[in-house]
Amino acid sequence: MDNARQDAIPKVFEEHCSSGYKLQRVEPKKEDEPKVGPIPRPSFHVFKEEIRIAAFYPSGFTECFQDDFRETFDKMIEDIERIAQEALTQFEKDYPNR
Repeated sequence: MDNARQDAIPKVFEEHCSSGYKLQRVEPKKEDEPKVGPIPRPSFHVFKEEIRIAAFYPSGFTECFQDDFRETFDKMIEDIERIAQEALTQFEKDYPNR
């Protein structure tokens, strides 16, 4: 699901955000040595006029910092989660014994 969200966030942003908004992808810090744990993934930050108004993470965690963006933000979450759920359903069909 995290892979699906990571791919979906930029696409959903393009569908829902008009001009005046910017999406910034922030890559995770590179560690010198690999560590046990989740795969490091980028975060995605939405800006309007250089002010960060929202953040999306492939794990499903999200943050909205501006109330007038909330409606668009909620629609984006719905689309991202639908795509993630579809990816999970497809994975379960492809690998039924996992």
